[in-house]
Amino acid sequence: TAKMEQFELALQDISAKVDTFKEDIQEQLLPLRSEIENLKTSSEKQFSELSSNLEEDFQKLKEHDDEITKLKTSEDERISRFTKLEDEIDKLKTSKEKRRSRVGNEIEKLKTSEDERFTQLEDAIDKLKTSKEKRLSRVENEIEKLK
Repeated sequence: TAKMEQFELALQDISAKVDTFKEDIQEQLLPLRSEIENLKTSSEKQFSELSSNLEEDFQKLKEHDDEITKLKTSEDERISRFTKLEDEIDKLKTSKEKRRSRVGNEIEKLKTSEDERFTQLEDAIDKLKTSKEKRLSRVENEIEKLK
């Protein structure tokens, strides 16, 4: 029985040491648990922010993709209009060449009559100059008489 008492005392001592050890570990775990909780909260916050940023980036990419699609469609339309304009220009060039030939013939006719008109205008200008000089001379004579 004495050994039994010693065994029980040793067992109680071990049990007390285990309890003390558990308490020490619990005290050491408290800051770790708090730090783990802080890290968990921080990680969740960062994940939420990253998720939000990714959603915003995805939305921006979608908008850019839509804009690129619109620009491509617009560019295709411009190319189509440009091709139509080139065809129209070719038609106008052909028409212009025909007109140029007709106008050239008409110009030759007009040159001949223009030369005749020019000569008539020169004669008329000479007559006007002579008439003007005569009038000027008369006015000067009148001024001399008035003096």
